[in-house]
Amino acid sequence: MTRLTTRRLVGAPHHAFERAPAALTTAVAALLLLAQPAWADNAVTIANGHLVRMQYASDGVTVQGTFDFNVTSIDSAPNTTGFLNVVADLDLSSSFSPEEWIIRNVPMFLDDGLTDQPMLSAWFEPAPNNISPGTPYLVFAAIEDAEITEATALAPPPSWDFSLLSAQVFTWGANDLAGQADNPTPSTGSSTELTGEKVASSKRKGVPDIAQQSMECGPTSTANSLRWLAGQHDFNDKLPAANDDLIKELMKAMTGSDARPFGGLSGNQLYDGKKQYIKDKKLPLVVKGGNADASASGGKAYDFIKKELDAGEDVEFLIGWPGGGSHWVTAIGYSANGDRLFLEVNDPDDGKTGAVEWELERDGDFVNPKGSMMWAVSESPLDPRTEYKTKPSTTSSPFVRATLTLEDDIELGEFDVIKPRAIYPPNGDSTGGPGNPFLHLFGYQIKPSSGEPKHIRRLGIPVSTDFGTVMVDTIKADRVLLPTAVHPLVSPPPLDPATHSLDAFKCYRIKLSAGSLPLTPGSTTEFADSVTELLFTYEIKKPQLLCFPVAIDGGNVNNPAASLFCAQIKKVSGQSKSPSVSGLEINNDLGDLTVDFRNAGKVCWPIEQP
Repeated sequence: MTRLTTRRLVGAPHHAFERAPAALTTAVAALLLLAQPAWADNAVTIANGHLVRMQYASDGVTVQGTFDFNVTSIDSAPNTTGFLNVVADLDLSSSFSPEEWIIRNVPMFLDDGLTDQPMLSAWFEPAPNNISPGTPYLVFAAIEDAEITEATALAPPPSWDFSLLSAQVFTWGANDLAGQADNPTPSTGSSTELTGEKVASSKRKGVPDIAQQSMECGPTSTANSLRWLAGQHDFNDKLPAANDDLIKELMKAMTGSDARPFGGLSGNQLYDGKKQYIKDKKLPLVVKGGNADASASGGKAYDFIKKELDAGEDVEFLIGWPGGGSHWVTAIGYSANGDRLFLEVNDPDDGKTGAVEWELERDGDFVNPKGSMMWAVSESPLDPRTEYKTKPSTTSSPFVRATLTLEDDIELGEFDVIKPRAIYPPNGDSTGGPGNPFLHLFGYQIKPSSGEPKHIRRLGIPVSTDFGTVMVDTIKADRVLLPTAVHPLVSPPPLDPATHSLDAFKCYRIKLSAGSLPLTPGSTTEFADSVTELLFTYEIKKPQLLCFPVAIDGGNVNNPAASLFCAQIKKVSGQSKSPSVSGLEINNDLGDLTVDFRNAGKVCWPIEQP
């Protein structure tokens, strides 16, 4: 059963649960005797609900509201979708008009991502009532197992407990009057994902919601993302310990200055500055989106954000205010209910610590809060990969040769795919597993098709790694790596491109350029890949492959800045033997195979494209 207690804004003392006065209770009880639809069972237990009047700093006129609450337990089947509904007597009439059903059927994924949030919140449109601060409003709320489809039912059912909530007031964007000064018009178009569906993603646990200082929404939202990713991928040691130091470093990377008061961002400074920061810190990330990417702008941005979140990546996006200016926030989840789209947001300038539901339309116009989607930027974690030479199992179906048109930053041409060569599972290390253990690459030997020109060598390509900076020359195109599904027992379906952003790669054999220093002699690395799951230590030998993201048969590249650098490795003596793997089932766009392999021969690290 839903339980509501009154609470003031974050940091204020809690108050005991309050029942309505007798006269008001009688009026409500009379309403509840009216014909009611068949209500679903309450899905969660809600506590600490309160109303907030949200005044816009950007124009001083626009007013909306939020209902803030906590979920203390999930009473329904886990990992399903529930629906938030809230009714409030905003006109103090002791009855309910249609506009007082302030939140209707907002989908929420029912897992511990809800109970772990410090606060949950949903925007609503209070018009024609403007919510008077301090006034006690009778509020009913529940997250139910199913949608409430009876539009004429204005009174909530007896299973919904109620509370008198004194409304608070907060100025949204008070520290962000201009936000981003230069806002190019985002590209047109509409989102296409989830048409007609009712879905909700899990809200990410542990994403910080750092409160910003004036005009620092962009660096602060980026800091939220980097902190979470660092915890997931074990690079906290590469970030400053204090959040304020991290924000100031990002301010400097984005604008060239960390002086306060900060002047905000303009143009594509968040995208460019984040790329520079990642490069300077040698973080295992690449950056996508920005105002030059039509697929991440305007109405298309929702699809971009959904795909990035599904792939385990973090996203910031920019909302344009109704009164001018704009504001950066961090996305931590999404949901959809038919044509209604929602993004779960950690907002550094809303006075809240926790996830807030923002509703938008498919063309990118926000309904609650008011505004327009500008563009989104993501940072994508990249896993190192082990190379295992493979051979087809005796039970494997035969490999069928193919011809592919391959275009990367080195060359464009037609290539014959000769034979399967190696599998590249993602690696973890002694402190954690890979970012996505299910996204493998599989390599095939290639050669130029008849009539294609020979490879023109590229000389002196700089490659910077944790084991030294080297200069390399390309020798020839050697193989193509394809995103691949694997299974130990049965042939899996190929990976759905809509569920990941892993690119295919074209790899070139390389050698050290004349005069280049070698990789640091004696360097070692340890990792456990997602297939063997055993931790071994390897000595780094010489460079062997440089792999660029490649467009196949006119397709697209998701991460154009992300390359792979592969070096020969040798297991440090004194360790146990590597286990052999037999009968691993793989499947990709070139068909399914069954393969065997044993010893690792190379390791490939993600690098910024030279």
